[in-house]
Amino acid sequence: MRARLRGWHLGVMLVAAVGIGAAAQIAYAAVAGVTTTSGGAIAAVAVARGVDARDTTSGTFVALPGARLTMRGRGLLLIRFTAESNCSGGGVDDYCSVEVLVDGVQAKPNSGLDYAFQTNNGGTWEGNAMDRSIKVGPGLHTIQLEYATTNGGSTDFRLDDWSLTVERAIA
Repeated sequence: MRARLRGWHLGVMLVAAVGIGAAAQIAYAAVAGVTTTSGGAIAAVAVARGVDARDTTSGTFVALPGARLTMRGRGLLLIRFTAESNCSGGGVDDYCSVEVLVDGVQAKPNSGLDYAFQTNNGGTWEGNAMDRSIKVGPGLHTIQLEYATTNGGSTDFRLDDWSLTVERAIA
């Protein structure tokens, strides 16, 4: 009899735990501005890397030379970019930004020039990173990293020793 009660209690506790977990996930997804997505096993990986410093003073996004990959297939693309960076010149409120385009569409979160990869800190080099994702359909997809400054012409954005990594998860 005690074993049955314990088993019954365990079953009730498991059902309650699953319900609480589901409610927490639903509550998390309902937060304004928050989106969620998921994928399965990693099916493909592609990497582009550069060791030569590249500069821009553009106030609109321009392609980082060499930071372009292609990947075939449908799924969830997980995109990481890391770089040694320097954002200098201009005013103290200026900053430097990066974005990832997949087939010409900005990967998520898609905040455009609003994403500060590095603030204008008077010429100090930093190691910085960003992470983006996007679901894609079948076919060949082009992934391109772009960079810009918020004060075109007077702020210099330099990227060096960078790595762009794309993983495709089955979705």
